Amino acid sequence: MNKQTFRTTAQKDFAGAFAELCYNKHTWQAWADFVEAAAIALHNACDRTSIKYGEREARYRQIMNGYSPKEQAVFPKLFAMFCAALEQNPEQDFLGDMFMRLELGSHWHGQFFTPYNVCQMMAEMQMQDIKTQIQERGWVSIHDCACGAGATLIAARNVIVRQKLDWSSQAFFVGQDIDRTAALMCYLQLSLLGCAGYVVIADRICCDCRQPSLPHHRQSVETSTSTSARYLVHACAVFIHSMGISNVMGTGGTDDGHPLAR
Repeated sequence: MNKQTFRTTAQKDFAGAFAELCYNKHTWQAWADFVEAAAIALHNACDRTSIKYGEREARYRQIMNGYSPKEQAVFPKLFAMFCAALEQNPEQDFLGDMFMRLELGSHWHGQFFTPYNVCQMMAEMQMQDIKTQIQERGWVSIHDCACGAGATLIAARNVIVRQKLDWSSQAFFVGQDIDRTAALMCYLQLSLLGCAGYVVIADRICCDCRQPSLPHHRQSVETSTSTSARYLVHACAVFIHSMGISNVMGTGGTDDGHPLAR
């Protein structure tokens, strides 16, 4: 990796630890592996009954087998740093910002994630009547059809927080992105911030996924033959609903020894 500039100590420490995964892997591949492994670990720790559990578990093992024991130990370290950074400052797009600062955008179809401060401005402008909407309906839905790592949704969540409203029960967040790694980044961040909703891996042009698919629809979603994948986040309890085997990979829980659970 080239020398980058980081705004915070958390970013600098995260980048230093992440570099340990890049000696034998391309930077973008190491990033994709970390994000996927973290998403798998987060979900399988919360849902061991899914018919996709074993499939995700196998995928997790496949990812880890590509790294030495020393490198495997870096994964939980990165996950802990990521969690601590969001807990310390929820007003940020930590993964999206790191993605761009590590110069990974050019490796993913020329992606450029919208800076968080711009998303913050848009959320403030678009959500001035959020209290009225919630009073009328009891809740509000927020949809980003090209969510990237979730900066716009995170900004919307934080507007609701500043309005002294309950973002976990009065807001439903829907993200969609054609890039699997970006969608999983969004899934991770919404999960850790306690946002109810789902993230879909699909092309917005040909697949409109704005209709909510709630936990009680779980069986029909998991047995679907659709080619998209839906990652459903419900407050602190995480549900991943798969629609297509190729897009949802599996892995470990909290007591089976995988690194991210420790």
